[in-house]
Amino acid sequence: MKKKRVLICGIRDYGNRSENQYFMSDDYGNLKFCDGLVYGEGEVKKILSSVEIDEIIAIGTSNQCLVAKDVKRLSVPYKKMRLNEGIELFISDTDGFSDFDFLRYRLTQFVEGIDIDTADLIGKVDNNRQIEIAHQLKSLFGEDLSKAFFIFATNEEIRSQVMEMAKTLPNEEVNWTKRYLYSVLDKKFKISAKTDNSAIPISFVPITDEKNRKALNRFNNLIEELLTETDTETEIELYVDLHGFFLEDSFVCMNALYALHEDPNSVIRIKDIIDESIALSGYLYEIRMSSDRYKVQKLMAGIKSFIQNGKTDILREYWSESKKHNQDKKNEYIDSLFLAMSYVDAGISLCAVDELEKGIYGLRKLFNSNETLPESDDEGEALILTLKDGIIKDYGSLITNSDDEIDSFELIKWAYRKKFYQQVITIIESRMPKEMVERGILYPASNEEEKLAYLKAINFHYWDCLQKDRYIFRDLEHYFIKTYGRFGVNYRDRSMDKTAEYTRLRVEQVFGGSDDNGLLPAKSIIKDKELLTMIMDKYYRLCNVRNTINHALGEKTDKEDTPKCESKIWNEVGTMIGEFIDCYQKVLDNIDEKEFNQLKITQEEFKNYIYNHGPKSDPDFRNVTGYISNKDRIKR
Repeated sequence: MKKKRVLICGIRDYGNRSENQYFMSDDYGNLKFCDGLVYGEGEVKKILSSVEIDEIIAIGTSNQCLVAKDVKRLSVPYKKMRLNEGIELFISDTDGFSDFDFLRYRLTQFVEGIDIDTADLIGKVDNNRQIEIAHQLKSLFGEDLSKAFFIFATNEEIRSQVMEMAKTLPNEEVNWTKRYLYSVLDKKFKISAKTDNSAIPISFVPITDEKNRKALNRFNNLIEELLTETDTETEIELYVDLHGFFLEDSFVCMNALYALHEDPNSVIRIKDIIDESIALSGYLYEIRMSSDRYKVQKLMAGIKSFIQNGKTDILREYWSESKKHNQDKKNEYIDSLFLAMSYVDAGISLCAVDELEKGIYGLRKLFNSNETLPESDDEGEALILTLKDGIIKDYGSLITNSDDEIDSFELIKWAYRKKFYQQVITIIESRMPKEMVERGILYPASNEEEKLAYLKAINFHYWDCLQKDRYIFRDLEHYFIKTYGRFGVNYRDRSMDKTAEYTRLRVEQVFGGSDDNGLLPAKSIIKDKELLTMIMDKYYRLCNVRNTINHALGEKTDKEDTPKCESKIWNEVGTMIGEFIDCYQKVLDNIDEKEFNQLKITQEEFKNYIYNHGPKSDPDFRNVTGYISNKDRIKR
């Protein structure tokens, strides 16, 4: 793919155009320097010295490319011109320049290797005084005067002497001293432009209004300019100088550009971001690459995405890129952390409760171990390691509990708080039967006689089923709570609330009823019939909800009404889950620490029983209560 390298720099109100600033760039221990009269100039020079740029776009308020006599306002990008065309500005009075033209004037000097401004700036101090100061500097640096600026930046002892001398000088002479040392600095210590950058086009794009500074209303101007004369086969690599921006503009623009950078369908990519920091207060600024700051922003977005939604794609992409750039990068703790998080992600995305629990177990093992959290000098790694506190705070007892099994009700409450409604329903449907049986909310037997009666009934049901339907017996708790006794419901009666009827039958197993429904008696630790009815009814209704969600928009509706329908369903499901959670909490409060006697039927016992008591091997096979066969049901 072809590449188009674009440098974006911001323009502020330059105001005082005669106060020099000096910049230092450290390229792997190789220090180089440049000067600047406008905000961001040093950063732009740094980029022009290291990258062959195809275009410069300066952005700012709409009046910054106009001179005082102009009354016409720009609504489109200022026309492109070659950077070296700025030579025509050398013969003009800079006081009449717009901010954009003054930037052109300064950058043209840089790419052409010309220095027009030094003579004017140095001339502001009396000649005799200039000679005196120069003599003092030569005495201090001797033959090293041509690299004195470099020595000043790197040698603390010499720097102290110069700064001590500067205390006795007025500001004009201090500025003159800095300018003089920079002007005699050997060229090998100066940042210089790549020769190919002298003829690159430069344009101005207004993105804010000078009165109210609203940035977004014209940001599309920048995007349009970026995409001008760019085909879909060309990738745009952005080099962004942040220092020339106002804070608000930099925040808006960088977030918008970053969003485009992250869009897989966009041709715009942020290659480097450059900024400055104070190296020596009042004397020198250090040019620094700030790309990592926005990589960290991506990392923070990834952390937020996992904490809020359980998604790991941003974090895994960040970690993969980080490892790609540093082949030796290894951190077993982070690798283990991401593995556990990926199971959580898969569990949530696929509604796979086993995967979700596997991820939680992995996080629990990692966080509850006695191993000391590894330290890292890498900012990204350090931030990833802080995930531990956020995850523990969000997952609570799911992580801090050291039990062998995960509390299904705690998992439900966690998923409900996150509004993972589909996942909540899946957990309730698949995990709550075991929870209900083990807690004694509804269970089949408390003695051997009752246990045998259920074995016989379930055995008969097993052999009465079509082979394709026998999967329902793989989990006997699930079968007992959700399936057993449905033969007692007349599903042909369209007027009947079948969920309410099935709930009634199950509750009557415990408390008895007036009709012979064919079900075996059951047990419950709950002595409140109304409470048992409530929790069973809410459970069964939630089991039916998934089908409701999948087909709720099946009927033809107006497109305008569809979002309202979806919102209504979403709210209804959320309300149903909330009611189930409240009701189940009442149940737990009701049965707290109560003892009960339960004889469970294990899967192994059931497997052995159906093997030895099938229709061909057990002559007493049909002598069973607690189940009505399909044939008998039809007769009824």
